[in-house]
Amino acid sequence: MASAVDYNQTADDHQSLLVLVRHTGSQLPIQSFNRAFEKVSRVDRIYVQGQKRNITIKYRKSYSPDFNSWGDFQGHRKVLGLITLGKCQDHDEFGDIFTSYKSIKEEYASTIINSRLIVFGMNTDGRPHSNSLTKESSGSEIVFYPSLETSNDLEERIKEFVTSLYYVLEGKRLDRSFERNDKLSLLCAPFEKKDYVGVDTDTNRSFRKKCMGRLRKHLGDLCLQAAMPGEAVLHYNTALDLLRSVNDFLWMGGCFEGLACAAVILGYPRMSPIGLKRNLSFQTTNSSALPDTKSRTGKLKNHYANGLDVLPEGSSSGGVNTDDVVEKYKEAITLYSKFKNAAVVEMEACLKACRFLIVQHKYLEASDFLQNVVYINPSSLEDDRIQRYITLSSLYSEIGFRRKAAFFRRVCGMHCVAPDSSPSWSQCYELLLQSLEGYNLSINPKEMDRDHPAGWPVLQYRVLHELVYSARRMSNPQIAVRHMTLTVDSMLPHLNVTDQREAIASLSNLTQKCPGNPQPIALDTGLILPPVPLLSLPTVRSFRLLPPSPHLQASKLDLSDVESSSGVFIYTPLVLSNKTANESRPDFKWVSGDVCEATLQLVNPLADDLKIFYMVIFDQ
Repeated sequence: MASAVDYNQTADDHQSLLVLVRHTGSQLPIQSFNRAFEKVSRVDRIYVQGQKRNITIKYRKSYSPDFNSWGDFQGHRKVLGLITLGKCQDHDEFGDIFTSYKSIKEEYASTIINSRLIVFGMNTDGRPHSNSLTKESSGSEIVFYPSLETSNDLEERIKEFVTSLYYVLEGKRLDRSFERNDKLSLLCAPFEKKDYVGVDTDTNRSFRKKCMGRLRKHLGDLCLQAAMPGEAVLHYNTALDLLRSVNDFLWMGGCFEGLACAAVILGYPRMSPIGLKRNLSFQTTNSSALPDTKSRTGKLKNHYANGLDVLPEGSSSGGVNTDDVVEKYKEAITLYSKFKNAAVVEMEACLKACRFLIVQHKYLEASDFLQNVVYINPSSLEDDRIQRYITLSSLYSEIGFRRKAAFFRRVCGMHCVAPDSSPSWSQCYELLLQSLEGYNLSINPKEMDRDHPAGWPVLQYRVLHELVYSARRMSNPQIAVRHMTLTVDSMLPHLNVTDQREAIASLSNLTQKCPGNPQPIALDTGLILPPVPLLSLPTVRSFRLLPPSPHLQASKLDLSDVESSSGVFIYTPLVLSNKTANESRPDFKWVSGDVCEATLQLVNPLADDLKIFYMVIFDQ
């Protein structure tokens, strides 16, 4: 199976229609394509008139044809619609765009129901362009706009396009002709096709049960995509009974996963208003009801970074039997694990189960599914592995496992500079910076508690050393000096003699190339690296201010010799002096402009000599 894992998968994806949006031609800039894609993807849900159903659409910019071949196993993996976006100025350029469009269309021809070619710039006057440019296109297949800014009815056209996909799927859902056919077709996962070469498909009773079970399971997928999860549950259960009798483990796993997703969809029906996403400044009267409506996975007012909504503590789980859903996910994952070629399906099922449990605040159970993701090892490219570790780190952060989240960010950073890929030391550096918090470290020395340290010093030293090394490989010695200074200042008491000498030597070599700077350093990302004073080299054991010499000390005049004025003798027991003020006064007095002294005892924490070339005392 082609390793193209969708790391953002949720149970909602099982009821979505997959539409591929591709860039074609060389005239349309990538920025313009991204803006057009954003405009198209606003139509992510539509309401089908007369059917009272809400259809969900998922748009992808790229999708492997090999992965598309798994559409028979799970319907939401199948590309049902194709939209290509291009720009041209004349008929010759349009011919090239249309040729590219046909090539993409043929690539996904086995699953595509309908397609559109949207062309910008051809008719600059804004009039509808004739479809006679090519005899191979249908009347509504090609749409022309002068520019993206003038494509006012693009959303409406996309709605019509998606509606056409729905009605074709609805026809397939209602078709029961396979139940009356004497010769049934067998739906297969891509790696299974070779196993049925030469099998007697006419008289084999087990084969017929397998065909019927898989067709029933596929019918359940169609019901989910047609926004009928209740009917999908019936088909999944029927399919499960048929497939269990013939030990069809892979497709049984698909049934269990379908049942789990259908339960989540039924438990959290979307009640938010259907419509296009607009700017928040144009809220309608319906928006006031949004905070109290329940989404598929929780309350709308709380969100996770992965797109799920989270239930507040103590709230109802929407009638979903959490244990039943988790049990079905476990059954599905166990059955998937029997097939090496189904590793991606198994991994995505683990991620869906984890996200569901996060919503339910069952973090320990969610960590079990995440741990399973770690052990699944599909053959994949380096970029896919990087995305995998970033997803693991993000999910571990959400369940409160900060150190594990930091670990996977470090692993991801190491993969960014792997020998078999183009090294990206800047990306590695950013990931290592993000992992510091998980190890109780900070780039600001004021935020690190030296009196009550937390964490493992050996591990912290290694993380800081990796951060310094990545900064050096970025050819930024100033940042490397700043991080090395932090390493020496914070880790010195925890290092042995050998490590101390190595750290001091590294700092010395770096400062020879780039002297230390006591000013804050601004990174390209906007992060500010505060200055790091070396307070531990040397260590101040005692500090005391000395009074001036006796002949320079201020003296108080003795008034006892002064004759007291004769008068009435008055005695009072009250003490009118301010003792608090006297106690706060220092036991010495310095005279402005005179030489003053202080005694300072310093300790060298290093095993070698420490040379001090300059020392100054700052007073406030």
